[in-house]
Amino acid sequence: MNKATCFPGSTKTYVPNPWVKENSFRDATHSPSLDRPAWESVRLGFPQILWESARGEQVAKTSEAVWKMAWGNIRPATAENGFLRDYADTAFNGCLFLWDSVFITMFWRYGRRVWDATGTLDNLYAKQHPDGFISRQISGSDGLDQFPRHDPSATGPDVAAWAEWEHFLATGDKDRLSQVFPALAGFTRWMRRNRTWPDGSYWASGWASGMDDQPRRPDAFLTKPPEGIDGFHSNFDHGHMSWVDACFQALLANRMLVRIADTLGIGDRAVEFREEAARLAKWCSRHLWDSQTRFFHDRMRDGSLARHLKSIGAYWALLAGGVGPRRLRGFLAHLSDEGAFNRPHRVPSLSADSTGYREDGGYWCGAVWSPTTAMIVRGLELAGHPDPAHAIALNHLDNVVDCHAETGTFFECYGPEKHAAGIHRRDFVGWTGLAPTSLLMEHVFGLRPNAVANRLVWNIRLTDGHGVQKYPFGADGEMDLYCPPRRSMDETPRPIIRSTRPVEIEIRWRSGRLKLTAGDQ
Repeated sequence: MNKATCFPGSTKTYVPNPWVKENSFRDATHSPSLDRPAWESVRLGFPQILWESARGEQVAKTSEAVWKMAWGNIRPATAENGFLRDYADTAFNGCLFLWDSVFITMFWRYGRRVWDATGTLDNLYAKQHPDGFISRQISGSDGLDQFPRHDPSATGPDVAAWAEWEHFLATGDKDRLSQVFPALAGFTRWMRRNRTWPDGSYWASGWASGMDDQPRRPDAFLTKPPEGIDGFHSNFDHGHMSWVDACFQALLANRMLVRIADTLGIGDRAVEFREEAARLAKWCSRHLWDSQTRFFHDRMRDGSLARHLKSIGAYWALLAGGVGPRRLRGFLAHLSDEGAFNRPHRVPSLSADSTGYREDGGYWCGAVWSPTTAMIVRGLELAGHPDPAHAIALNHLDNVVDCHAETGTFFECYGPEKHAAGIHRRDFVGWTGLAPTSLLMEHVFGLRPNAVANRLVWNIRLTDGHGVQKYPFGADGEMDLYCPPRRSMDETPRPIIRSTRPVEIEIRWRSGRLKLTAGDQ
């Protein structure tokens, strides 16, 4: 095990996690970084956006700008940091972040013909502790964890299994799925043993949730509380609460592990995750839902619900499959409510009718973030509501593109009340790279790959001519996709598709569907 993984003196306190013994990343050989070619020599290897609309040229420029900035943010694996592979930098403070890296790899998979970003996650798996812990933040210079493992802010959220599953759907790479499973299983078991209350619910802190300063308790202090007052600090305290996002992320992680195990033919080894998912689904449904607000809330120490706010974290319930059909309509209504989440820039991290909402966005007190937007639109799609997913993704794309046109850069997050209002850190690619890449291709253009089934679904909503050149599919396939302009959304689309391999294509539009095989038309 790499010595940079542990804090001095911590090795005697470990209870070994059997899954970690199977984590091959911990004993893998460091791969020295190679000199990367200049941007101009790789520029045309990335997906090329085509959109014949008034803003299409600017969208294409913004997409290319993301890839250029992301290319410049690749950092080396060194003997000093002990990383296995070069990695996509979080663009924050020189550290590798678990939460950010998950979303960065989600858009980088579309650039995998140029550079494979999965090494970013491999570095985190390689730093896994013997008990399964993975730090939320690891130094890019010396490879040291930035938190001791029992600090309430030490790790989270547990969403890497979701990212690996999405990568599997895009690539069909079953070997990688098999390789990452033990590390993912070990981490999720660690979370169950170290981040739960006696009732089995999960907790976090502001930093552990990734949503630093949300006022999750009514008595929250965003800075140091006045002397003599025992206040709740939003960044660092768990508040003795059951955190709605942590609970549904745990449900998602356990269900993803079951799905991965079943896919690998080792479902019998996933009994603990299957049982945990079944138990937690019932607990969340019974204890986090409020029938009056029609929303999922944090649960306080006394069993009451934190109805003073609606956090975007509740919408992890969609991805986790934790919303029953009788509750879904009411739960989704908040996303279209202009008094809640349907602000000029959708979707704020805190609803506008919540205590603590800030019109300037604050940080996680209403600001709009690409990762949570990606979470919501994918959740909506999986819940059978692709149309609002398209609308939200398009709204976010418009804001990010217009802000880039005005400022020449990308921001960590954006204001909810003013169009194209970038706030906080500049040059943030970083997870803001999601907007004009994966969100554009998957939810605005409607391209959803399933390389495992050798199938691409293209849900066409736009009437402008649009498409993607050099769209990667599967292990080594590549497509050029173009849908000519249509007079209406009901007109049958006549797409032109070139593929380097046979692929089943399902074309969907408002009034119909058709199936074809790439190369036949």
